[in-house]
Amino acid sequence: SRTTLQHYLYKDGLNYLLHPSIPTSKENLRVAEIGVGTCIWMIELARYLPTSAQLDGFDISFVQCPPKDWLCPNIAWIEHDVFSEPPTELHEKYDVIHIQLFITILRDGNPVPMLQNLMKMLKPGGYIQWGEWDFNSWEILRTSSAPPQENDELNQI
Repeated sequence: SRTTLQHYLYKDGLNYLLHPSIPTSKENLRVAEIGVGTCIWMIELARYLPTSAQLDGFDISFVQCPPKDWLCPNIAWIEHDVFSEPPTELHEKYDVIHIQLFITILRDGNPVPMLQNLMKMLKPGGYIQWGEWDFNSWEILRTSSAPPQENDELNQI
């Protein structure tokens, strides 16, 4: 539930799945998502891309995803740890690589090794879309299960 909620907060906050400057009409577009979580980003994106587009999801586990039979035929899963060297068949394969909310799992807080692996997977002239929260303005709001009261602070936000 948390992962799905984060997806919608992120998508609705930005008002897009892929940045509008990224071309998506290319025939046989290849898109990779790193860390698919519940697979919701790829499921939604597949609805807006040409049917010739291939969406490959990379993760170390797909237990949060729906059954493969429920997915569009152009969505595939590939078990791979993005912190490991990608196999040569993945080199220069993707027009777009999407990664989101990885800042907290970077090893030693250093994105360079992971970015080097992503760059190997990206076609020349391709795009990496990396989304993160702005931790400088991070706020935590708490709610209760009680119905809001007229003078409730959260009701005024």
